[in-house]
Formats: sequence, C-alpha cells, structure tokens
Amino acid sequence: MGNPIDCSELELLVNSRSFLNKEIDRFIAWELLTRYFLGKSTHPMHTSEFCDKIGVGPRFTNLINTSIKEKVRRRNYGK
Repeated sequence: MGNPIDCSELELLVNSRSFLNKEIDRFIAWELLTRYFLGKSTHPMHTSEFCDKIGVGPRFTNLINTSIKEKVRRRNYGK
C-alpha cells in the first residue's frame, strides 16, 4: 500500500468559514439531490440532521427563513 494521505489541508479547508460560505449552496443541493435519488425526498428530515449534514449551525434554517421573509416583504411592500 502507498503512503497515508495527509488530510491536514483538507481539514483546514472544511473548517474554514469562508469556504463554507462560498460552497453552502452546493452542499444543500447535494443533500437534496442524494435524498431524491435515494427515494427519501418525501420523508421529513429533522432540522438538526440537515444542518449537521451541510456543516452549519442549528440556527441556519431560522436565519434562512428570516432572510426569505424579509426579501418577500421588501418586494411586496417596498423598503
């Protein structure tokens, strides 16, 4: 067998907040795609499980919901 792979750079990248912020859409899309192909797209997933799989804190979905509500409010009622 070959030499073991040095994962220190990969670990730094995955733990990087800027990397996560740039790639979060891709992580969400991947999770949704895999659930669809596995036939689990209609089965509910707990928020904590979803957040853990995409690498964000447990309040992420609340922040997204708040952001969407604010954008809809501004679009419908102006700033």
